[in-house]
Parts: sequence; structure tokens; C-alpha cells
Amino acid sequence: MGSSLKEDLRLENIATKNVITIASSASLKECVELMYHHNIHDMVVERDKEYRIVTITDLIHSNAIKNPDAKLADLPLRPLLTAPKNLYVHEVIERYGLDFDYIVLTDDEGKLVGIVSKTDIVANYDPKALAKHIRLIDLIPAKHIHYITPQMPTSEAIALLDNDIEGALIVIENKKAIGIFTPYDTLKLLAKGADLDRPIKEYMTTPLKTLPQNATVADAFEFLQKNRFKRAIVTNESGQVVGVMSQTQILQLLHNKWLEIVRSHANKIETLQKKANIDPLTETYNRYKFDEVIRQEEKRVSRYPDLPLYSLIICDIDDFKKINDTYGHLLGDEVLKSLAKSIKSSIREYDMLFRWGGEEFVVLLPQTTCKEAEQVAHKLQKVIQNSAVNDIPITCSFGVSGKRDPKEDVKEVFARADQALYKAKNRGKNCVVSEC
Repeated sequence: MGSSLKEDLRLENIATKNVITIASSASLKECVELMYHHNIHDMVVERDKEYRIVTITDLIHSNAIKNPDAKLADLPLRPLLTAPKNLYVHEVIERYGLDFDYIVLTDDEGKLVGIVSKTDIVANYDPKALAKHIRLIDLIPAKHIHYITPQMPTSEAIALLDNDIEGALIVIENKKAIGIFTPYDTLKLLAKGADLDRPIKEYMTTPLKTLPQNATVADAFEFLQKNRFKRAIVTNESGQVVGVMSQTQILQLLHNKWLEIVRSHANKIETLQKKANIDPLTETYNRYKFDEVIRQEEKRVSRYPDLPLYSLIICDIDDFKKINDTYGHLLGDEVLKSLAKSIKSSIREYDMLFRWGGEEFVVLLPQTTCKEAEQVAHKLQKVIQNSAVNDIPITCSFGVSGKRDPKEDVKEVFARADQALYKAKNRGKNCVVSEC
């Protein structure tokens, strides 16, 4: 076996080796803390000598915020495929097809030594090698098929081919395909000086050899080579022609399918990560996203300590419990959505809004002094108090603070903003208090 092809690589050569794992006996809180510490979106869980995966989405669905002591073992986590580390890339699809997201790699003793994703596999796999696993029905393009009658004059058939030189004409009689006429057939007729006014049935290729739509691309290539055909006629279970595909088309479509698989898996991961970072009700960022963003902001601060640092605004809806108790949780949800929309439309493009929990929101203002953030909070306070949901007036209390020193921990900044919010509530609500 040569070593020039990518699929001749062993899995250990493309695997992520530094895999963070956690025991299934661990709590949701322990899992959240470990994922946060390592800045990862998913983690491998060891469970009953098997490996499973837990994602941020799983944690959110499991209500980890309200039930942090629950065990990972109680979650319906997805099992992962396990394969030896010395397995070749090309062997993976031969064994497992493409129905997986990740594969855990183990050594001779069954110990985890790495993990690979479907994207890793497909990106290192020759598209042609997928031929054994992709069916023609998965590739057939939505393209018009040219049907003609046996009595059509050959000259008219050639005129049709002139508009689709890569195509073919299917001859139909009594709703059944009985023959095919291709550009190569035209070449033969011209070479022989045939009478082109004669009906096409005298010159068509018959009987018609076809392939079932469930045949694989590998079957199609073998069929074309054996019969020395340029194209394959594909039929459904009823014998109806559903596609005419040249060898070049099949190769191109197979390559496109390969790209689709790579992009689809990458987009799937991106979508899951996006969902994990977004509060589904208000469509604002959540606390998990805040942790990610603030790490980046702290890096910026450490690199450019002479620039303005950042500030935080904590916003809490006044008497929100009373709104829920009086008008119901559905209206309460509308209040939350309306508030989020009002705030997002009133802050700068690079400011970020996070739903912190319940009726509490946090605004992160990069490169903004505490005094500037205080002005923003006053603006938000006026916007919100002048709005209403179903004629119900809404007000909020605001706590503001700013990072005072490049080395100051974000927890201290947040604690001051939280203390300011507490003072705002005690001052009668619907006001702004800052701790600058």
C-alpha cells in the first residue's frame, strides 16, 4: 500500500491527542467548570467502558444551571464509535460508512489516545474512494431528460443533440424506454453517409442497458467500463428512466458530494456551537458566551493596556415576578423579548448583550470608561421606561462598573456592578447607580 494518498494515513496521524475526559459519575457542575477552564464546547465522558460525548447544548438542555449536582450518568448522552489508533483513514468509511460525528481512538490496551471527527476523515479521503458508499440516487441531478419517439426523423434528433452535446436522447414507445441515441451515434451516421431522413428507430442503440438508481457509483464505473459506455441510463424500481449521467458528470457530482459532506459536518458543529451560545427566548448571548468573550477582551486589555478598558452594565427588570404572577408567564416572556430588542437597538454594534438569568441582563462595552457606560445606562433606562408591552409599563434598574486596572479580575468588576444594582433597587428602582 502506497503512502502518497491521504487516505493511507493512520487515524493517529490526524487525531486530536489532547482530549479532555470526565467520568460519568461527575456532576454537571464539575463538567461545566472543566469545560470552562479548558475553553472547549464538548467533552468525552467515560461511561461503563464506553465513551460518550457531552456538549454545551446537552448541558443547557439538562438544565445544569438549576440542577448542578445532577450526574452525567443520568443524561442520555450519545455513544461514540471506538477504533484502534492504527486504523487507516480509508478503512474507517469501509467499516462505518459516514454515519458518525466523532471516533474515539484507543491503543492496544483500550486506553483513549485521541479523537477524530467526520470532517477530519472526509478531508483526508479521496473523493473517488467514496464511490463504494454513494448511490446514484444521491447524485442524480434534477435535469430534464430528452424523450423522443421511434418515428422521429434522425435529422431532428441530431438537432436536439446539438443543443445538449453532452446529453443523450431516450427513445420511448408505449411509455417504455427502448433505445438511446447519443452524439457518438451521430458520428457513426455521418461517417457512413446514412440517410438522416430515416426514423431514429433504425439507428438508435438497442436494447437499452440501464442501471438501478440504488446502484453505487462504483457499480456505475464498472458498468461503464465493461460496456465501454460514455454514460449510464439510471432507472427507478418501475423501470422508468430517472437520469442520464456521463462518466464525467458522475465524477463531478461525486466530488461535489464529498465537499457537501465536509461542509455539512462543519456547519453542523458551527450551528450547535451557535445554539449553545444563544438564549433561545430572547436571542441574546448567554452566560457561556460571556465567558468566551470576556477571555478575549481580557487578552485585548493585556496587549493594549493604554487603551480604554471595558465596562459592564447589569440590567434587572423591576417587579418582574409581579408581572408574571399578574399577567402570566407568556406575557412575561414577551416582556423579556421586548426588553432585549430595545437594548440591542440602543447600544453600539460592537457592544454585546447577554441574558444572565431570569430577568437579568448584562451589557459588555469594550474600550469604554465607566463614566461613558453610565451615560449608556441612562439612555437605556429612558428608552425602556418609555416603552410598554400590551400597555403594561416596564422599568429597569441598572448597576454600572468599569475595569479600573488592566490586572483587575473581571469578577471584581462584576461584583461592583452587582453592588450598584443592589443600591439602585434600594433607591426605589427605575434608576442608574454606578460604582466607578
